[in-house]
Amino acid sequence: MADTQITVRRLLLMMGVILLTLLHPAAGRLRIRRTESPIEALAGHNTILPCLFYGYEMSPLDLSMVSVRWTLTTFKRKEEPVCWFHGGDHIQTRPGSYIPDSRLMGGDGSLYIPNIQPSDDGEYTCTVIVTPEKAISKVTMEVSAAPTCTVSDSKLEMYPDTERSVTCYVSGFYPQPVTIHWVKYSNRSSKKSKLNRWIYTSIPARNRDGTYDISSELSVRPMSTEENGDVYSCVISHRSLRDPLTCNVTISVHPVPENIPRIAAIVLFLLFMLLSVVLLIMYRVYVKKDVYDGAQRFKVQPVRDPISKELTTQVTGVPLK
Repeated sequence: MADTQITVRRLLLMMGVILLTLLHPAAGRLRIRRTESPIEALAGHNTILPCLFYGYEMSPLDLSMVSVRWTLTTFKRKEEPVCWFHGGDHIQTRPGSYIPDSRLMGGDGSLYIPNIQPSDDGEYTCTVIVTPEKAISKVTMEVSAAPTCTVSDSKLEMYPDTERSVTCYVSGFYPQPVTIHWVKYSNRSSKKSKLNRWIYTSIPARNRDGTYDISSELSVRPMSTEENGDVYSCVISHRSLRDPLTCNVTISVHPVPENIPRIAAIVLFLLFMLLSVVLLIMYRVYVKKDVYDGAQRFKVQPVRDPISKELTTQVTGVPLK
């Protein structure tokens, strides 16, 4: 019963706000101070969207005559209610958001939003009514989530003219646009070169919290030991970053040991011997078994001829079990 009364009260409050918005034109002396837009906010932080209004006659304000309504229009052009204040009552749709009564009496209808999330991104509309006047202001909030990066191997042990792959994992960024490129730093010459080949970058994948993940794979193939100590950097640029984010991979290129051909020959010989043993076992298990089974199909036994009374041999088939 109590829940039903609360729901009815909220519906009546919402209807009152809408009626006040429709019935009172934007004419009059009531104004809202202009706010520089967009407002940049980092995910996980708290923020305040300002809505400072002035030009009303009452001083101090009678809050029973005041209504402040905040709505959010997402970038999909969908308008959603966020928070209302009307005649001393509060309704919040976005959890944690609020408009302090104490500040409203001084003409401050700013909206407080804690723990910013990607879903809070968009254009906000503040509609203020001080009966009988109305004023409207809009402000855009750009939410950003900074990426983190890791690499599959921070150090690669290699020989000349061999190839290995390393993957750079970029996680938890918002919005989706992100730039990833690879740079090689030469240990001998201190030169930097941007890599354009042997790179595969995936399509960004969306997480449940609205952030994105992406990965970029690089194939590394040093040609000589002169590349020992070279550094490959995965460089990430994103709206949330003042400076690019980097994850480094250092390669160690060792000379080819002289005994590698001998070791390779030994390994090949052992593989050949192992294959020979396997084939011999298969021959004994399957081929000889078939010969033995075939020999069991016939049975030789002595038989006395009924006329000459002499013993002869007779071969008869015996069914296999």
